[in-house]
Amino acid sequence: CTGLRLLTMPAALEMIGAEAFSGCEGLEEVRIGTRLRELGERAFFGCKALRTADLSAAYALIRLSDRCFFGCGQLEKIQLSENVNGIGKAAFGGCRNLTEPSVPATVTEIGTDAFKGTTWMEEYPEELVIAGAGLLIGCRYKDTETSNEYNETENISNINNTYDYKRINHNNTTLVIPSGVREIGAAVFRDRKDLQAVTLPDTLVKIGE
Repeated sequence: CTGLRLLTMPAALEMIGAEAFSGCEGLEEVRIGTRLRELGERAFFGCKALRTADLSAAYALIRLSDRCFFGCGQLEKIQLSENVNGIGKAAFGGCRNLTEPSVPATVTEIGTDAFKGTTWMEEYPEELVIAGAGLLIGCRYKDTETSNEYNETENISNINNTYDYKRINHNNTTLVIPSGVREIGAAVFRDRKDLQAVTLPDTLVKIGE
């Protein structure tokens, strides 16, 4: 479907199956109807020209499936309804033009590598990424032996506030998690060979598995 540019779904549509529009390299814009309740895995995988996807009217959709927009390198804007509570693994992986994801406060789960490869996760100079109500979801670190830089994104839950992203810095050996952080995602300290001291706040209630 290389000639397809605009995709407008009818209001009665309830499901888009797995890989339904995968590889539609000419697709630039997607508009979803009000009754969509299921978006299959890799539904828009590799739609390289896709710039905007409007799902704000899809009130029945509660979760974005794994890799549903993976590899949409030109994607700049994604609009979700306030009923979405989950974003699957690598849902926006490789969406390099996505600089400030707009995620509703209703989201309670973000899958591993959901934003890996986006400008937001890969190019920000700050090493920690903290979301809204104090949830540590990402940690950039450098392997002192190989000089390779890595960026981890892991599952989080219990978002109960606005989802404006906040970021803080730390040096190579000491990390102070600020007061207000409630949850730390899984494996965010994995392979931090240079880290010598971590200070956790009294507000912390969960460290991911």
